[in-house]
Parts: sequence; structure tokens; C-alpha cells
Amino acid sequence: MATVFLHALRRFRGAIIGWGIALALFGLLLVPLYNDLVVEQGDALLALMEAYPEEIQAFIGGFEQFNTPQGFLNIEFFSYMPLIVGILAISAGAGLLVGDEEQGILDLALAHPVSRSALFFGRLLAMVLTFVLIMAISWAGMAIPSGDLPGLSAGDIALSYISLLSTMLLFATMALLLSLLLPSRRLALAVTGLFMVASFFIKGLAALSESLDATAKFF
Repeated sequence: MATVFLHALRRFRGAIIGWGIALALFGLLLVPLYNDLVVEQGDALLALMEAYPEEIQAFIGGFEQFNTPQGFLNIEFFSYMPLIVGILAISAGAGLLVGDEEQGILDLALAHPVSRSALFFGRLLAMVLTFVLIMAISWAGMAIPSGDLPGLSAGDIALSYISLLSTMLLFATMALLLSLLLPSRRLALAVTGLFMVASFFIKGLAALSESLDATAKFF
């Protein structure tokens, strides 16, 4: 299984480098904006956002805490990031096994002296470690400049990244399951993507209608 794990991890190295560095750079650029924008122009920005339609405020949330580091990062990063990294998670999960099957090379992999369980769990662990590394690199990019933000520690930011990681694992494993049940990888991508987008919108709509609370909790 170790050989399968290392081979799969090498296949994910492009995603680790690309996504990790991109998110880390975003964090490095975003955190200093708190002092430049919120501290100096916080009241004016808060008044501007309070003028937004109620529907927009519901989808983003946390407007009343925009002038705090936690609220600022939630609005500018963590509120929509599940959709962004969800694209990677769904693609990785749906293609973990079925991608090779559709390319006609899965039989070649299974022809080697490796069990099906070793192939499955080796690739699954490689995917999980890939997500962990991407989140760790991104966290480092945000944690390094966070020392200038009052009342916000690197540990606080890590908790948000753990929540984001759990979201990635949910959608990735859902896509993996559906890829094994549905006729094609593309269909698994579509169904899981629809569920992910629906969960985002239903969460926002639940802030406008209490009748959607139960549905939002399910998603």
C-alpha cells in the first residue's frame, strides 16, 4: 500500500503546489488589508455594507462583525472558500479510481501484485494528505501576517481551516462514492457539484426563512 500511496501522492503534487501557493499568497495579501481598510475606514465600509440588500447579507453573513479580524476574514475568505476548494475536492474524489477506469489503465494497475483494498486505501490516504498539505500551506500564508491583528491568533485561524478541511473531505468522499455508483465520472461530478452549490444557497436562504432551518442543517 505504501507504494500506491507514494505514487498517488506524486500524482497530486501539482495540486499541492498550485493550490497551496495560490491560497497562501491570497492570505498574505488579504490579512494586511484589515489594517489598511477596516481600521482606517471601518465605519464607512460597515455603513456601505449595511446598505446591501438583505439577501446578499444573508448569503455572506457576519456583516455586524466586519470591523473585527474574525469577521473580516470570514467575509473576505472563509464565507465562499468552501465553493472554491470544493471544486478541487470533487474533482479529486470523482477521479480517484474512475478516472483511470475511463482512461482504460485501471486494469493495468490491478494487474500488478497489489490488492484492491491496498489500491483504494493507498489512493484515499494520498488524497486526504493532499488536502491537509494544501490547507497547511494556506494556513501558513494567513498565519504569518496575522500577528499584526488584535485578538486573533494562529490557532484561531487553524480552527477555521480544520472546518474547511472537513468540508473538502465531505465533498471528495461523496464524489468518490457517487463515481462508483453512477455510470460515469462526469455524472458524479455534476451531482456532487449540485449538492455543494445547493448547500451554499440553502444556508443563505435559511437566514431569510425559518422554514428552511431543518433543510439547512441537513446540508
